[in-house]
Amino acid sequence: LAGAGFGSNYVRAAADGTSVTKFYGTVTTAEGEATRLEFGGNAVAVGAGQARFRTTGMIKSAAPALAWLNAVNLAFEGEGDFTTLQVSGRVYV
Repeated sequence: LAGAGFGSNYVRAAADGTSVTKFYGTVTTAEGEATRLEFGGNAVAVGAGQARFRTTGMIKSAAPALAWLNAVNLAFEGEGDFTTLQVSGRVYV
């Protein structure tokens, strides 16, 4: 699946450096078909302002060509930098 996307990540951090994270977003394909993403999981601090994430998620679409996505479970593993608000990682199907 390729396209342009955006989303918001909500993080609740604990004093011990662990946190619970929830992500909501959308991806629109080059053909204009929209999807909705939702991920939730945990993160641990790995440095000042940086964290490593492990989450599970789902992707949904009302577009007939993307109906197969509605049954797919996803996992995400990555790292985030809260000073730059950048997150990178890999999604597993």
